Amino acid sequence: MEELDIVIVGGGIAGLATSLALHRKGIKSVVLERSESVRSEGAAFWIRDVLIEKGIKRRESVGPASYGEVRGVLRNDLVRALAHALPLGTLRLGCHILSVKLDETKSFPIVHVLIGCDGSNSVVSRFLGLNPTKDLGSRAIRGFTNYPDDHGFRQEFIRIKMDNVVSGRLPITHKLVFWFVVLRNCPQDSNFLKNQEDIARLALASVREFSEEWKEMVKNCDMDSLYINRLRYRAPWDVLSGKFRRGTVTVGRRQYAPNGPILRTRMFGCA
Repeated sequence: MEELDIVIVGGGIAGLATSLALHRKGIKSVVLERSESVRSEGAAFWIRDVLIEKGIKRRESVGPASYGEVRGVLRNDLVRALAHALPLGTLRLGCHILSVKLDETKSFPIVHVLIGCDGSNSVVSRFLGLNPTKDLGSRAIRGFTNYPDDHGFRQEFIRIKMDNVVSGRLPITHKLVFWFVVLRNCPQDSNFLKNQEDIARLALASVREFSEEWKEMVKNCDMDSLYINRLRYRAPWDVLSGKFRRGTVTVGRRQYAPNGPILRTRMFGCA
């Protein structure tokens, strides 16, 4: 029977980064990922330049008026880089965790420490008794636009709100731009978008009141890059009262507050 010291469930950014941090401290771990390949849902991942002075956060380089720089990276590029940095055999693909049980008979593989980094529908979270995340009632569309020549945008994250639509953009390179559109109080029929063309039409219709430059960016997107999903959150009282650890079983920080492109940490219970 296999015996493992530390098992991390979920081979996304959180799971791989946790394993790499342990590896750099000389601690071995195993990452179990349900998919058959290293990948990450979504589009881009931005890195904030945060200035800390005497332990107090003075500013963040995020928003229409930013200080310093904001750098964006492709999520799949980051995931592949993290996976490549791990020792051979650390990441195990095609491993679907169905349930977590405390087993005194040792009839299952023995795991001394279990860390759940397996998303909003976390098997580990269910074992800990955490309440399910809730639908925020909003949908987020993410995509890329590639400009044949330099797009000319400054290296900054810009976010604009008009009525029930919030849209943002962040240059990845001098030709590639990541953007998103969040539709608050999104109509239910958005659940039934069947193809990329439908998603593209919804995104373009949502920014019809934005500038021509903004509409052109959405219109000329890379169709294959489009991704739409429902935004979810964990209620503040669930964060306060929830038990995020049981013995040597715990979950990563992302389980405290499922991610969305416009929710800020100042909205307690969200990230």
